[in-house]
Amino acid sequence: MMVDGDDDSLGLFLVLQEKNSFQNYNVSCILTLPPYQRQGFGRLLIDFSYLLTRQEGKMGSPEKPLSDLGLISYRSYWKDVLLEYLCNFGGKELMVKDISQEMAINPSDIVSTLQAMGMIKYWKGKHIILKKQDVMTNYREKKKRRKPEPPEVVLDPLCLRWKPYDVLEDYQERSKRRSPVFKELDPNFDLVRSHLIFAMSMEDLPRVHRRPRTHPDRKCL
Repeated sequence: MMVDGDDDSLGLFLVLQEKNSFQNYNVSCILTLPPYQRQGFGRLLIDFSYLLTRQEGKMGSPEKPLSDLGLISYRSYWKDVLLEYLCNFGGKELMVKDISQEMAINPSDIVSTLQAMGMIKYWKGKHIILKKQDVMTNYREKKKRRKPEPPEVVLDPLCLRWKPYDVLEDYQERSKRRSPVFKELDPNFDLVRSHLIFAMSMEDLPRVHRRPRTHPDRKCL
């Protein structure tokens, strides 16, 4: 719950969060009352939930299933976070797991967002992330045109006064035992832990010359 009041109370948060979520949910519900909608409060609360998740050293995701408006809000947030990360990334290979650990976003949410933007392709037995120039350019231009929505609030992690819940040893043991189950249920398990080629376009990928096929049963006359 975000409290809006005088200068002393502005910025105070009352956080209601499940201490030990089996599915690693970092928020159950975000509700913005009608008088405060379309002012950036929902996005601010989403950003704050991931700030808490980073403070815990975890990777989180909102409770599923999301409503239609919830999916739009979260997909917009994930899209901006990922594009900002990719704009500043200068390497040729990256791992979804690394992005997830830095941004505290669940790997499945990252993969689904990249798929929605058409930036993940399957090429010669490998997954690649395309740095689509039109998508990146549109994001930069949109960022320049974006006007700060009132009130202009920027989260400062150094101002956070909150102690994460201490994870118990039995929870860690349950997490270890859940790993094989996660591998079976998550179709992107191998994709998350693989090094992905980061290319501007399909034309930038290395050419592979195919050998002519041979037919052992055919005889040359």
